[in-house]
This record gives sequence, structure tokens and C-alpha cells, in this order.
Amino acid sequence: MVSDKLDMKYGIETLVATLQRRRTFPRIALLSHQAAVCGNGMTAAQALRETVGKSLVALFAPEHGFFGLAGAGERVPQSLHPEWGIPVFSLYGEHRTPTPEMLQGIDVLVIDLQDIAARCYTYIATVRRMLEATAENAIPVILADRPVPLPDTVDGPLPEDGMRSFVADVPVPMAYGMTPGETALWLQRTLPLPALHLTVIPCTGYRRPMTAETIRAGFREWVPPSPAIRTLESAQTYLCTVFTEAMPAIDCGRATALAFRVLAFPGMDAPALCATLAKARLPGVAFHPHRYTAIGGRYDKQELCGIRITVTDPHRFKPVTTSLFLMHAIRNSDQWSVISGQMTPFMDSLYGTATIRHALETGATPATRWSHRAFLASRSRILLY
Repeated sequence: MVSDKLDMKYGIETLVATLQRRRTFPRIALLSHQAAVCGNGMTAAQALRETVGKSLVALFAPEHGFFGLAGAGERVPQSLHPEWGIPVFSLYGEHRTPTPEMLQGIDVLVIDLQDIAARCYTYIATVRRMLEATAENAIPVILADRPVPLPDTVDGPLPEDGMRSFVADVPVPMAYGMTPGETALWLQRTLPLPALHLTVIPCTGYRRPMTAETIRAGFREWVPPSPAIRTLESAQTYLCTVFTEAMPAIDCGRATALAFRVLAFPGMDAPALCATLAKARLPGVAFHPHRYTAIGGRYDKQELCGIRITVTDPHRFKPVTTSLFLMHAIRNSDQWSVISGQMTPFMDSLYGTATIRHALETGATPATRWSHRAFLASRSRILLY
């Protein structure tokens, strides 16, 4: 039986403790953001700076920027850190792959990102491209590991041939159930990257399988890794409702306290939709009518009666499967003609396949069985916990 308490240490804490025993340091660059915090609340960047001083020579930032202030899809320019005066190279602006010039003068790269193990959440694409660039430029990488919101969950389609994009940049299911360290090891083996010199510093005291309590205990503090993922619960339900990014007529509460946990549109019969979804007996999730006031978007300041999604068992929960049942239930609603008329091609990019959109357009029951055998076999060989 798994205890509901974790005596856990993040990878960055182990790395810093090791560096504190040294008197000299290599020139270090860090790919990170403010969401990557130590157990004492200090960010990874602050902990490294305090330990190695001016040997921290550069920062790299994923989507949303180093300080996590930019919106989804918003280009972030290169800048200087306001206190330390070192470059902050954006990997979600003019460049999405670090250039040789960015990597000049770096002896070792440290990666510490708070990810959510969702393929279309672009941090996995950024890590992939960083690993490829450091391998090409013979720069060793140290990845300090940390937990993810759904560490046991593998769900959703793999991207099909010809569907590669920055939200489908890696051949994994939409929910891939690997920590950042495990993901890097999987990328090294699968891409493959034989020239990559990679060291992963695991979390100590972290283990699978995870209960709702031990998952929560793995996050001493939840700092949003992007503006809308304000809570651990939003991170867990993100893949349930991210399809709304391709269906602008549906609100997902992005600017509310329940971002990606609610769905609504004017005229929605929320009680009926909840009853339909309850009949599907989807594992690890429950649905309830929920009234809220939209903030921003096309329904700004409107009161909407929508659906609230509650994860009841994260070990059994299948967020991508749940998203397809949500869309299929909405497909049969009276408002579907309005909603479908505004569906964008981004739907195919998010899921890495056109089959989801085709099923919605034709009214067919969406397929929710995907072949994960090869992926699960490769994943099992690199799991650290």
C-alpha cells in the first residue's frame, strides 16, 4: 500500500547540494521558469544563482516566458534578466530552437521545467529541440527532475505522419505519463541522440503508483507554469478541454479560477449533458452543472451554465478519452451547428490526427482505443520511479 505522505526532494535540490560542495564552477546556462520551485519556495534559477553566482551565465525560457507572464501562443522576445543582467533567450519567439550563438560560452546546460506531461503543452517540444541542439554542439545536459500531475496516465492518439507541429513535435500519446527526466531519457533513446551527454537527477522519495494524495504531496507549492494553469486540478483536466482552443464558441473558463475545468456556451443544457456523460461511466471523473461568469473571450462578463469536471481518481482518469466523450455529447446538442461552424483546423494539430474532427463532422462515435503497445514498451524501459 502506498503511503499518502511523501518525503520527497526535487532534483534541483540534490543538484544544488552537490554544487555547494564545490569551490569552482563551469559556465552554466539554465532552461527554466518561475514555476520550477524548490521545496523552500525558491526558484531553480534563484537557487543556482545563490550557489554558483556569476557562473550562471544565461537563461533559456519556454512558451509563456521565463517569468510565465505571456499568454498562450504569444511570442516572447529575448531580454536581459532585470536583476542579474544575463541574457534570457526566448525559445518561443524568433527562435524555437537554440542557435549556436546562444550556446556559445556555455559549459553545461541545466534543465528544470514544471511540465504537465501533455504533448500539446509545448514544453516537451522545447526540451526536444534543446537536447538536439546541445548534442550537436557537444554541451552536456543536466536535467533536474520533478513530478507531473498525472504520472501514471497514458491516453490519446499518437501524431500521424505528416501532422508534426510544435504542439505535436514528439511521437508520444497526448497524455504520456512521464516526468521531465523520464521524457528526456526517452527522447535520447528514441530519436535517437547518441551524441547527447545527458545526466538526469531524479526526485528522491517519489514513486509509482500514485494516489490523489501522493500526487498532491509531490507539489510542495503549485506555481502556475502558464497563466491559465493556476491549479493542479487545472493541469489534470487540461487535456479534457484543450479542444476549445479550436472551438472558440465554447468557453473553458481560461481566465477564471476554474480554467480548463469548466465548459460552457450560451444555451447549453448542462444538466442534460452531465446526465449523458454519467451514462458513459468514464473512469476517474465526474461531471456537475456549474454556473460561472466568463472572464474575457467572446462571453466576457456573461453568466454561463456549464459543466464542471472533477477528477475523482487520477490513477484511472483518461483525460483525452474524456475530451472525446465531451465533444460527442456536445455534438448532439441543439447548438452544434453554431459551434461546428467555427471549428478551426487547429483541432487536427492539437490531436495530431484529422480523425477526431472527421468524426465530429459526420456524427460518428469517436474512436477511443489507441495502440500504445510500442510506446508503453519503450516507456517502461526508462521509468525512474
